[in-house]
Amino acid sequence: MQTVLDNIQVAVTSAFQLAAEWRQTWGQVIVDVVCYRRFGHNETDAPEYTQPVLYKHIAKHPRTHVVFEEKLLASGEMSKAELDSIKSNLWKQHEEAFSEADKFKPDEDMGNWVATKWEGYVRPTDKAQSHPTGVDLELLRKIGAKLCTVPEGFKLHNGLKRQLKKKMEDLEGGETIDWATAEALGFASLLLEGNHVRITGQDVQRGTFAHRHCVVKDQSTGADYCFLNNLDLGPQENFIARNSILSEYGVLGFELGYSYENPRALVLWEAQFGDFANTAQVMIDQFVSAGEHKWLQQTGLVMLLPHGYMGQGAEHSSCRLERFLQLSRLLSHPHGFKLFMAVKGHSIRNIIEECVLKLVKGTVAALLA
Repeated sequence: MQTVLDNIQVAVTSAFQLAAEWRQTWGQVIVDVVCYRRFGHNETDAPEYTQPVLYKHIAKHPRTHVVFEEKLLASGEMSKAELDSIKSNLWKQHEEAFSEADKFKPDEDMGNWVATKWEGYVRPTDKAQSHPTGVDLELLRKIGAKLCTVPEGFKLHNGLKRQLKKKMEDLEGGETIDWATAEALGFASLLLEGNHVRITGQDVQRGTFAHRHCVVKDQSTGADYCFLNNLDLGPQENFIARNSILSEYGVLGFELGYSYENPRALVLWEAQFGDFANTAQVMIDQFVSAGEHKWLQQTGLVMLLPHGYMGQGAEHSSCRLERFLQLSRLLSHPHGFKLFMAVKGHSIRNIIEECVLKLVKGTVAALLA
């Protein structure tokens, strides 16, 4: 750990550069930056009310940029004329930006601020278009066979053997398949088209209701086998399913950040039960529901929130989709976010194929087996 005073700009910059290199080479690193507020919490209050002695000292202390200027002048690295020129140009930029702010029209100028990776994706005010999302039936049959097969010598749990046998019968019959099978077919078809798919949350490999089993365990060795990473039907992207601890706030935040950077990935976060979204509410309020409206930050994140009406009590029996609709202004604003209900395998595919990709809250049936 390295402690750095924020008054020394060069030291702060160097410390963070070193920390980044350290993390990339050896792993975790902590930088302790010691700072203070000159104007209190929101820069308009009077901190002297509650901290009179401290703020007498702060008022006498020269400002950070003044300390830095004096250091540059004393060392001869820059002249006063050079510093004055830099400050003058900076203030000019600020004034120009401030005067332009009144001309900004969010609906018209949004495209200028969208991250490069999201160029070409439709804005909330654009009209939606329908795109074909179907998959060739023969390809689905081939995928289905791979989803029901483990390597030779792999000791599968007897209960899963029965499930895979039933799954294969349903696929061959071609009439009805369960949620998990439809989901896996959708994931697989996206992987084969070059789209990365990742899902995180508590017990997502098994599935909340022991329905998914996208990763299975050898009963003798404990080794993992992931059906979706072993399709052997041509080039494919990687599928990631990671079980997480009950830290919804942190996990949802990470997946949201990942989705910002990769619009061609299907990024899913699944709550163990819908109510578990409560402990991720800050992320949902600040970023998932309002990130694009406030900061023009686009995301294709999918949140799977099982209802779980199975007599397990108030904390495990409602994900209250209406509150997400209200948060996203879907019930009151004509240009609010568009909602996709991820209720079938076809809809799962549509999430990544549909260009008006805004906010997804999927809710599943209570009984999925």
